[in-house]
Amino acid sequence: MNEDNLRRLYDRLGIGEAPASPPPRPLPQSPPPPLGQPPPVETEPPKEPSAPAAAPSQDQIPSPVDRLAESKIAVSIPLLVVSIAAIGLALLIIVRHSDAPPAPPPRTPVAHAPTPTPAPAEPTSVVPAPTTAPDPPAPPMGDPPNPPPPPPPPSLTPQEVRFNRIRANGGTDNSESAVLRGLDWLARHQADTGEWEGMLFERLCPKGDSCQSSSAPGDQAYTPGITGLALVAFLGAGHSPTEGLYAKTVSRGLAWLVLHQDPDGGIRVTGGEVNFYNQAVATRALCEAAGATGDGRFRGAAQKALDYLEKTQYPDGGWNYFRDPALPDRNDASITGWAVLALRAGQEAGLRVAPDMKSRARDFFLRRTDATTGEVLYAERDPGSGRRGPGLAGLGFACRSWLGDENPDVARLSAARVLAAIPDGAKYLDGQEKAARKEFSFSLEQNMAGWYYGTEAMFRRGGAAWVAWNTALRDLLVDRQFRRTHRAGSWDPETGYIGREGGRVFSTAIGVLIMTIYARER
Repeated sequence: MNEDNLRRLYDRLGIGEAPASPPPRPLPQSPPPPLGQPPPVETEPPKEPSAPAAAPSQDQIPSPVDRLAESKIAVSIPLLVVSIAAIGLALLIIVRHSDAPPAPPPRTPVAHAPTPTPAPAEPTSVVPAPTTAPDPPAPPMGDPPNPPPPPPPPSLTPQEVRFNRIRANGGTDNSESAVLRGLDWLARHQADTGEWEGMLFERLCPKGDSCQSSSAPGDQAYTPGITGLALVAFLGAGHSPTEGLYAKTVSRGLAWLVLHQDPDGGIRVTGGEVNFYNQAVATRALCEAAGATGDGRFRGAAQKALDYLEKTQYPDGGWNYFRDPALPDRNDASITGWAVLALRAGQEAGLRVAPDMKSRARDFFLRRTDATTGEVLYAERDPGSGRRGPGLAGLGFACRSWLGDENPDVARLSAARVLAAIPDGAKYLDGQEKAARKEFSFSLEQNMAGWYYGTEAMFRRGGAAWVAWNTALRDLLVDRQFRRTHRAGSWDPETGYIGREGGRVFSTAIGVLIMTIYARER
């Protein structure tokens, strides 16, 4: 190969000039070879003398192409070693990761705008790229947390509370209308001086339209009692001396009672004796007024009236019409029942009620109750000795349940006796006709006082007994109330004993009182 062809080969291979051969390794004690000469061929030290080697020929001298091949081989060997090492390292990584979980499936590639290559900077701490926040850990298994309590309901007005209680206890629109009509009649027949007269209330009636009944005119001696009963009806309907449509009516009535109270607490008509029907009912009115108002005048009068009851109670636990030391004791169950209702009102008003007075009244009713029938004996001597009836059974039940130590079996028998005489319009009218003919000297099984006693008892018992009793009596009273003439709002007085003594004021006041029980708390 000539020099031109060799140079063209160098140019094609990117080689400038033929490189100079590397100098041979120096031999010991040998001078360096002259410049431009190939290194001598190393020979083993002679073992035995032999024939001299032939001198190399011109063909054995390496050409530039051979030198190029030798240099490429010299370069390729290290590269081969590095490649083999890389392949081994890759195999080692594959073997170590052969037990790793499979890679997740490839995601769908999303095109991204090219990001410019950042300029080199000094090494800093690596901040991971923001990623989607992981889901919060699941709460531990167990009962779910309690939900927050609901917001408290808006507070109700006293009128709304009263309305809801009336509806819950069995009152209706008709019964409430009857109450309003009854109060209107009572307000129209109150004397200018504040009392309700037993007989002479008709002085307030227009001429030709009197409310008086010739067969049951009422008795003036019971004026304190029926005044107290009318006041209890107004107070039970939500009217007080300071509040309500009839505040003035109530205030005048209470003032009359206070005016007719003795210094020792007895309440009487001027010049007369203390009748304990009057005393018991008037005491209850004063106590309820004291509880409704907190007025010191009413509280003082009520406390004196309670103290008077305590002083005049018989050792056997009851009271009689009059307290006459010259006569043997007579404990009247009806009068005693009204006295117990006054004690209850006094205790609810926060007044002092002597414990001994309550315990004696309790023992009285326990002794007077027949444990085999649930009935109550009216009196141990005349008038009315040995008399019984559903009204007394109801009154005894109401008193025993409030005073305590009520026997459940006796209570069940008493309730059954009351329900056996459930209010009935036809039976009531039949009894009134017999009483007008004087066939009965005292009250009948169907009478308004007995209905009130039964209402107190059944309301306290509650349940189905109360529903049955109230449904019958409520509708009967609404139907029998007058709607026309000056009598509108009143009830006719009974022709029996109670009606003749109390008259129309009594029948109207107790009719309203029966239907105000719905507003009471049980």
